[in-house]
Amino acid sequence: IMPSLVGSEMCIRDRRKTYWTWQTINFMKLAAILNTRPLSESSRTIDTFHKYGFETLSFPCIEITSVNNLKQCHSLINNIPQNTIIVFTSIQAVIHAFEIVPEWKISEDCIVITVGSKTAEELKKHIHNEIRVPKLQNSDGVIKILEDLKSLKSITLISAENGRQKIQKYAIRNNIKLSQINVYQRQLPTNNQDFDELTHGSDFYVLATSIITLKNLKILLDKKQWNDLKSKLIVSASSRIEDFAHEMGLLNTLNTNSANPKYMAKALLKFISGPK
Repeated sequence: IMPSLVGSEMCIRDRRKTYWTWQTINFMKLAAILNTRPLSESSRTIDTFHKYGFETLSFPCIEITSVNNLKQCHSLINNIPQNTIIVFTSIQAVIHAFEIVPEWKISEDCIVITVGSKTAEELKKHIHNEIRVPKLQNSDGVIKILEDLKSLKSITLISAENGRQKIQKYAIRNNIKLSQINVYQRQLPTNNQDFDELTHGSDFYVLATSIITLKNLKILLDKKQWNDLKSKLIVSASSRIEDFAHEMGLLNTLNTNSANPKYMAKALLKFISGPK
């Protein structure tokens, strides 16, 4: 059963005219959100979407684990150049980097960028440096900051393997030295709820916050389940993820330009309730 938006403000269209009015409704029901985020990031996502009136169906498509080469990562972090640009690509990148090197003091000569405001909030627990957060909270936003900088000698990505290819390509294209330290890894979940049982009788939108999410989702579903998914709205965190969804045959998409649950929920609510 989908949640009723009792007391929520929604934009309702009068089919006879092309104007919209804001009013409180108590009868409209929203489709659920298939929450594909890792379990370690699920609670904030669930709480946020519930706040905006969405039911959530938890189906993690990624499991976050520590890397095996902790000593190597420790050495790489301690040897980051004093005047590089450091980009933390996620909350997990911050958490795992400071688990590996709790005493890490980032030089004041470094420029620090985070992909997302929540990543910045996590990073502020560990450093006092200025943190730059792009308006577009994805790789495109980071690149915009990089383009505005006067001189760029090197970039260090604190990330996981197989991520942020757009930033990597930008560095290569502009002859910028790029280092990437993978401080955590993403793998298929070891256990998951039966998909048909979870989604039975529910209309839902699919949360896609990374390309790996979509790759793993296809692996976790059988052919029929995947084909059925093609009729669902894919709520993506970036244009790159949206393009990849299209390549996979998932053509019904919404790009929110952020992996922040609050921005994704607000963009989705606006999309399904606002004028077309």
